[in-house]
Amino acid sequence: MFRLPKSPRAQTNAVSDIIVHCSLAQDKKALLPALRNQTPYTFEGADLSFYQDLSRSTLQWRKMLLPTMSQLRNGGVTYQWTTPRALTVTHNGSGHKIISAGEAPALLRALGLSALG
Repeated sequence: MFRLPKSPRAQTNAVSDIIVHCSLAQDKKALLPALRNQTPYTFEGADLSFYQDLSRSTLQWRKMLLPTMSQLRNGGVTYQWTTPRALTVTHNGSGHKIISAGEAPALLRALGLSALG
């Protein structure tokens, strides 16, 4: 755990972000929803918010899958991010994992949804 330096644009009374690294994915998976459900979380008089921190490349990768996620949603198929770059899709009791954008069209076809492009 470490505190990031304040942004030069931050208000003078603003607190800086604190990064917490969870070495086990299941710990983070349990921790984040529990913290988000406790609104606001107050510690020593300060309200705290908790967010998952993702790298720019991970956010860009996820953005590439927005059309796929839209088709899954429209088709009533559930999915979740199980790691920063793994989209796990559940359909009829079976789980499928997309770890590259190239896998999405084949999975959509297998689920009976039209693949893009």
